[in-house]
Amino acid sequence: MFIEMLSDHPKIKDIHGIGLLISVRLESEDYLGRFMERLVDNGLVTDVFLFARDSFRIGPPLVITDDQIKEIVAIIRKTLDEVE
Repeated sequence: MFIEMLSDHPKIKDIHGIGLLISVRLESEDYLGRFMERLVDNGLVTDVFLFARDSFRIGPPLVITDDQIKEIVAIIRKTLDEVE
């Protein structure tokens, strides 16, 4: 569900994942830094990969509802739109 709801955003370069463990690659390492700061301001905490400095991880609990996924995706999309 995450992949389908995020894959069409122009600032997302690639998405990989199995189940609920997902890696999202953005434009650049610099952009990712600005994105991560704003993401926290918008109420969502996640982390970056040490081996892929232009990517962040989505790893929600295994007991997550569709509504919660939609809320997370909305925050991510809003943040992508806000960050230049």
